[in-house]
Amino acid sequence: MMEWKAISAGCALALVASVALAHSGAKGVVKERMTAMKDMAGTMKAMAPMMRGQAPYDAAAVRDGAARIAAHGGDAMTRLFPEGSGHAPSEVKPEVWQDWQAFSELAAELEARATALGLAADNGLGTGTPAGPLAEQPANEVFVQVGRSCSACHSRFRIETD
Repeated sequence: MMEWKAISAGCALALVASVALAHSGAKGVVKERMTAMKDMAGTMKAMAPMMRGQAPYDAAAVRDGAARIAAHGGDAMTRLFPEGSGHAPSEVKPEVWQDWQAFSELAAELEARATALGLAADNGLGTGTPAGPLAEQPANEVFVQVGRSCSACHSRFRIETD
């Protein structure tokens, strides 16, 4: 249970802080992808208190947030990383283009997990070891999986600026 708190909090806070600073001077596709990342981080941050049971659970808000994140995943994400767009103030590592297959798979995984979160919204919160398809699990457990997708991509393909 503590693991998902650390994943979601760390992912959201690190991204929000670094994106705010990095946006100055960003243009074109670099700015567009930084804006998309900031939107996803803000969405994760907004949902986190519900997922921790610290705010009233709102299935409609979870569905909306999940849709926002899913809309930035998959092909929508990969199109924001054309070759040659790794220049400052971008925080992308060259490994994105060196291992495009892995990057594309993580982008697709994010979209799939966020979509599953939207489907799991009506499942509410739960505890224990989740089993079965993501869409049938408690929303907070699926939220953890979305955070893991963010973390996996960032740890492999994002330059740490802190």
